[in-house]
Amino acid sequence: MPLFTRRVLQRLLDENARLLTPAQTSEHVKRLNATGSRVLQTEWEVALVNAFAQVGSVRYEDPLSDGKKVDLTCTLRVDPPWAFVADIITVSDKGFHEQNRYRELQDHVITLARENGLPGGGWDIRVEGDHVGPHYRGRRMQLSLPRTPEEIAAFDAALTKYFADLRAQPTASTTLRHYQGKVKVTITHTPGGEFISGGHPSYTTAYGIANNPVYRALQDKAKKLRSVERSMPRGVIVSDGDCATLRTLHGDPNGFGLRRIVQEALGRDDEVDFVLCLPVHTRSRSLVSPFPSEIYIQPHLFILQPSVPKFIPQAAAALEAVASFLPTIHRTPQNAILHSRVEHRRRTKYANGGWAMADPEVRISARALLNLLTGNISQREFFEANNYVVAHDPRGARPMNPFRLLSKDGRLFVSARVERSPEEDDDEVVFRFGNPDPAVGPFRDPTAPSR
Repeated sequence: MPLFTRRVLQRLLDENARLLTPAQTSEHVKRLNATGSRVLQTEWEVALVNAFAQVGSVRYEDPLSDGKKVDLTCTLRVDPPWAFVADIITVSDKGFHEQNRYRELQDHVITLARENGLPGGGWDIRVEGDHVGPHYRGRRMQLSLPRTPEEIAAFDAALTKYFADLRAQPTASTTLRHYQGKVKVTITHTPGGEFISGGHPSYTTAYGIANNPVYRALQDKAKKLRSVERSMPRGVIVSDGDCATLRTLHGDPNGFGLRRIVQEALGRDDEVDFVLCLPVHTRSRSLVSPFPSEIYIQPHLFILQPSVPKFIPQAAAALEAVASFLPTIHRTPQNAILHSRVEHRRRTKYANGGWAMADPEVRISARALLNLLTGNISQREFFEANNYVVAHDPRGARPMNPFRLLSKDGRLFVSARVERSPEEDDDEVVFRFGNPDPAVGPFRDPTAPSR
């Protein structure tokens, strides 16, 4: 599972097979079983085909007059029926990340620190940045990182000297301020620190109205849709592949918002009639909630001004409502991308376990138990993942093994069952304990008051 759970994706594949050709279905399966950037795009395509099929009749990858294929041809079940064609595109900040490799700098500093006999925690690494590119249209943020071989060599030399000074004064909190040419990096080490922190200016903000992933994607799709009959409404569905611009509806003095970017990209042309954006957001359930943040889609429908006469209110409402027919999102796009890069992709977030106890039952992850029994994880790994033992926790967490607690009372299993979770990528094994059993515990006085 990256964005949606694997079980949900399989259900969507099964349902979509009635709409797609065998070759199209096989191509989706092939992409989903692979790794890399196309996985997320394919997930969105599979989910959106399924969602639109619930509000209308759908054809997938119809050929255009120039030989290209359009992702969706759909007739919405509204009164009167309303037909359109649309292409799906997943946008991300991958290009911005490749231009500003801050994470690689962090890893480089920590690796060199350890090679110099210093701890891996207690570091704060900060980088400044500057606006580059033409004002208004092409401006972007560029972090002041060492980039050229000469800059990298000078930075490493400064680091080596800084590390030598730290070894000479291991209890002192010291700072390296490396400002040389275009490179502006500040590193502070706090002895005894457990964690790594840092910061930099935002480089994913749309400082230039044309220099962002959404603008470029819309321009590209507009060119493709030119060959569609103009009487047929044409749209672009923009899904979230971890794109900050897509999640920023309104701009501010520092950058442009989604609404302005859509108008700028398409407002002067008539190749596209509407844009449906599907950004993924997170929000806390409550200040005291023990559950993780809620992940949800906030759809935005933009109808381009020249195309308003083509629309009926029912069609606009149906397009906006499509997001409600998408399956529950279980990972943010950022985490989905990180997960898709893992070599063993089927070891999802559930693989090592978790447990809950409500006397006389204990629930544990079915996949964790299977991993233990097959030898994929050791008993030690299983115990640490479930907090049966604590490897190292600076907060002083105490281990708790529910099986040990109940067995100390002389209790044995009386039943075990598997509770399926069709929407998750794991199930629960529920062990039920009986009353204290003389087979493993002391004899009980039958005349004594029961506890």
